[in-house]
Amino acid sequence: MVGRKPGYFIIVPILISALLATGMQRIRYEADPEYLFSPTDGPAKQERWTIETLFPMNLTKDFDVGRMTRISPFARIMIEAKNGKSIFDKEVFADLVKIDKMVNNITIWHNHRLWKYKNMCAKKNRRCFENTILEFADRLDDMEKGKYSIDYPLMINEVTFKVFFSAAFLGGVKTDEFNMIESARAVNFLYFLETGPIKTERANVWEAAFLQLMEETEFEHINIAYYTSLTLSAELEKNTISVLPLFSVTVVIMLAFSVSTCMMLDWVKSKPWLGVLGCFSSAVAVAAAFGLTVYCGLEFIGLNLAAPFLMLGK
Repeated sequence: MVGRKPGYFIIVPILISALLATGMQRIRYEADPEYLFSPTDGPAKQERWTIETLFPMNLTKDFDVGRMTRISPFARIMIEAKNGKSIFDKEVFADLVKIDKMVNNITIWHNHRLWKYKNMCAKKNRRCFENTILEFADRLDDMEKGKYSIDYPLMINEVTFKVFFSAAFLGGVKTDEFNMIESARAVNFLYFLETGPIKTERANVWEAAFLQLMEETEFEHINIAYYTSLTLSAELEKNTISVLPLFSVTVVIMLAFSVSTCMMLDWVKSKPWLGVLGCFSSAVAVAAAFGLTVYCGLEFIGLNLAAPFLMLGK
């Protein structure tokens, strides 16, 4: 039947597959970890929606890190003093001040103008979120002489009533019998950015500039580790991209395996082209299926790269 009417069984399927495969031109890649790995209608998202509806937070006016319900654009630096020193050592603290100034001076070009952190940061009372540990720069001499100390885990300024939650920002803390900080080996710096249709895109550009700066910077007295809101999705994408060079090698191996399993000692019964066509039909089927799903509005994710090999396994 196939030999008599090859058009119905060979030409028509190939043409239909080629037509459906054109959908790959409109492919939309999705790498958001929350979207990929959490249920769309789970209790957590329903409760978040309730909280955000009843207690909305404007990142331009009344930002409060304790009220955050979702990951917004941000950058984080974890800093550790070298050689077992305390971050309250003058030389170490000077590097803390330096790195904070560097981050605040990051300048990007977006929408035909220059932007700095202060122009795009999440604000409360018109002020950017601050790393309050830097406010103790003028107290280092007194702390060294034992004339001034910081309460752990919480300190309230008796004059301004400003709260310093030291447990949230300091690491490797040593305290005396009165819970006063004697030393701390590490500190956390956070930088939060505004969100919105255009603001998020701008924040992503800033985060990329931040990562580039951190990669190029070294300090004499501190070690740093850093990440941003895009780090997780970027690392997942790197994992996907890292296997692409091996993809062609895998295809060659699969072809060789398919051909070898179709070979026999009897040349009449050997059908090497059957193995090649089996791989070809799987590739055509995957391209057509992906093209159709893209036309239906579905996103493409990195795990889909395994589909051709799963098809061959079946």
